Amino acid sequence: MPTVQSPLTKLGYNMVAWPKTDIHPLALLYKTANGVGAVEADLEELFKPGDAAPPQIKPSAEATDINGVAELTFDAKAGVSMLDWLLNKLNLGKLSADVTLNDSYVVTVLYRKVKEDKVNLLLLDGYISNSVTAITKFNTFKEKLENSELFVINSVVKSSDISITISDKNGQDINLDATVKGIVDANASAARKKSNTLELVYKTDEDKPVIFAFKAQQIVYENASFWNNEPAHFKIVEQIGLVLLNDEDIPTRPLISEDILVGL
Repeated sequence: MPTVQSPLTKLGYNMVAWPKTDIHPLALLYKTANGVGAVEADLEELFKPGDAAPPQIKPSAEATDINGVAELTFDAKAGVSMLDWLLNKLNLGKLSADVTLNDSYVVTVLYRKVKEDKVNLLLLDGYISNSVTAITKFNTFKEKLENSELFVINSVVKSSDISITISDKNGQDINLDATVKGIVDANASAARKKSNTLELVYKTDEDKPVIFAFKAQQIVYENASFWNNEPAHFKIVEQIGLVLLNDEDIPTRPLISEDILVGL
C-alpha cells in the first residue's frame, strides 16, 4: 500500500497529492469522498465585492519556516510513480519502461529554496463576511456552499529546486548504477551520498515552480437566527488535513494520523 509522509502537516499545511503548477491563493476547492478537488474558479466568481475589496496576493517571499522540512517521503511503489510524474509533467526526462525499485527502498523529495504566495487572513475574512454571494446562480455549488463543503486557498508553497534521494530503509546498500541507468534523458545531476544513497537534483524554470502544499479556509455557512435576529452569514475556519486531488492523481485518503497519507 503506497504511503507518503511529510512534517509539513505539523506546521498547518495541507498536502497536494501530486505536485501541481497551477494552483494559487483565492482558488476554490470542494469536498470530495477522498479529499478536496479544484473548482477551477476563484473566490470572486462566487462572492461578489461588497463593502470590502478582495485581498491582494502578496508577492512571493522566502518561506523561512518551511525550508529544511519541506519534504515528502514515499515508499518504493509510490516513489516510482512520483518520479515518473515529475519527469514527464515538468519535461525533465522520463523513466525507462522497466525501471523498478526494491520494496525496501524509500524515495524522499526535498523542496529547496521554498517560496510562499499568500493572502492576509483578516482581509479574506472581511471580504467574505461583507460580500454579496452569487449563490442563486448555481445549483450544485449552492448546495455545497450551504453545506460548508467549499474551501478557499489562502497560501501555497512552491519550489523550482528539487532534491530526490533514494535509499534503503533498512540501511542496506542499493544498486545505484542500475537505478541511475533506469532514468534516461533527465535534466538532473546525480551523486552518491553517505550510506550509498543516490541523490538526484532537478531544477525547473523559475517562472514554473512546483506547488506541493497549501493552507485553506473552510467557508462555513451559518443560517439566519430568528431568536437572535441575525441574518445568514459566512465565516472562515482553518482546515488542516486536506489532500488536494485531481483526475490524474493516485486516489489518496485524507490524513489519518498526524503526518501520514495512505494511498488506496
